[in-house]
Amino acid sequence: MAVDAAVKHVDKKVETVAEKHSDRTIKAGGITFSFYWDPFLNGTRAGQLLDGTFSAKTGGQPTLAVIGSGIWYLRHPESGGISAWNRKMDAIFAAANPSLAPIADELILLPVENAIESRLSPERAATVHLDDIRIMNEGLDDRIRSAASKASGSVSKRQRPVLAIPRAFNKLIAGLEDETVDGLHFSDSISKVQASILLNLRCNDVLPKKFPFDRTCCFQYPSPNYVQMGLLAILLAWAPAGLYLYSRCRFSSFNYRESYAHAVSSYSGSCTFPLQLLPRPEIPPPPRYFQFRRLLPLRRRSNQSLPEGEQAI
Repeated sequence: MAVDAAVKHVDKKVETVAEKHSDRTIKAGGITFSFYWDPFLNGTRAGQLLDGTFSAKTGGQPTLAVIGSGIWYLRHPESGGISAWNRKMDAIFAAANPSLAPIADELILLPVENAIESRLSPERAATVHLDDIRIMNEGLDDRIRSAASKASGSVSKRQRPVLAIPRAFNKLIAGLEDETVDGLHFSDSISKVQASILLNLRCNDVLPKKFPFDRTCCFQYPSPNYVQMGLLAILLAWAPAGLYLYSRCRFSSFNYRESYAHAVSSYSGSCTFPLQLLPRPEIPPPPRYFQFRRLLPLRRRSNQSLPEGEQAI
């Protein structure tokens, strides 16, 4: 479970074992972790969070609120199924409207988890289908795009979206059949990575933004200063200026072997540059004594008898 993994990130010595499907509160490293079992999001705490009264009831606004739902709506069609889940998602996006007071410092809505169908029990496989999960996640994508387009001005003032959906969660478990027994609950190694993503999303962006930037997951880089902006403007202006100067200064090709006068007369262009061509140096032939030393052994052999018709060099 991601909440257990998040607690272990803070303090590995804290005991996280508890009764299955139960509410619990754990304190570790000066942080209070509260988990509320509410798969249909129709409980008291979920209602308080969405109507904005959670802070007054609990004594403080959540620093990070993580909401997840979907599989239980598919597992129990009598709950209303996808239609009821859609109404609940509409309520969450309405509560996250940037024109209202934020219900949490950071609000995370988990995607509907892609089930590993080959590991599902026959009872779960009868109602939990990947096609339905895909439709539900596409609906979340449509909602968040619509919300971002309507609240673009407000989001820019607050410098980050009021709601985020970590799509990486489903990419993380893709094809990992060996990491799950029942097709829905995954191993501790997967939960640790998911918890790390959630903590990075909340913590990295509030850390001091200075060099070196070694904690940049889920991180908004600071805006460039005036010096950086000036250098960037110069670099952007230099490219078209260089192309313009190059187009004004065209050189015709000339033969290096030709004389200086011919090279200058063959030059054409609108820009004048002083040219000075040096004559090509000629390599002198090798000294005669090298030839003599190489031929000397042959002359020594000239006294020897040679086949008829041949002469010594």
